[in-house]
Amino acid sequence: LGVNERFRNRENEGEKKLINVRMISLMGIMSAISTILYMFVKFPLPMLFPAFLDIQVSEIPALITSFAYGPIAGAIVIVIRCLIKLPFTGTACVGELADLLIGLSLVIPAGIIYKRHKSLKGALASFAISASIATVVALVANWLILIPFYIDFYFGGSINPLLSMMPAFLHINESNYMAVYLFGANLPFNIVRYVLVG
Repeated sequence: LGVNERFRNRENEGEKKLINVRMISLMGIMSAISTILYMFVKFPLPMLFPAFLDIQVSEIPALITSFAYGPIAGAIVIVIRCLIKLPFTGTACVGELADLLIGLSLVIPAGIIYKRHKSLKGALASFAISASIATVVALVANWLILIPFYIDFYFGGSINPLLSMMPAFLHINESNYMAVYLFGANLPFNIVRYVLVG
């Protein structure tokens, strides 16, 4: 009996090590794919949204990792993606910070919910909820971090360059620019983006 127990314990330890190796390997591969997508695979929809908003799908590998190995694993993919991008930043790291917050708010809730409901319905529900959370985080990040930063850092405190990048149909001006940008451009942009990611 003692020999059998020791054999089972060794077998379990071997399985755990194999799972850990698989998990680390998957996280490394998914981090690499996510980084490539984050840095190179993006495109604007200039007729519908401001030119500086790019559709990108780099959260897909992190979501797959989060579903496979849990929310912490998915979060690590997002963190690695953003850290690798930092030396190539064009936004003084502020854009990457916002992308980090938005990415984490997408993959962590999705992983937590899916862990409790492992089915296709659970995956769809977890993504719908986490995409809603990420959209709210994106609105708050744009309101409190990104737009004020761009106006001060890039445009010298003037909002005119920002207004010139907005589609004409939004009828944006100096008095309504924040509300119109957030709910007329950023909100529908994130809905489109997460439909593509989903």
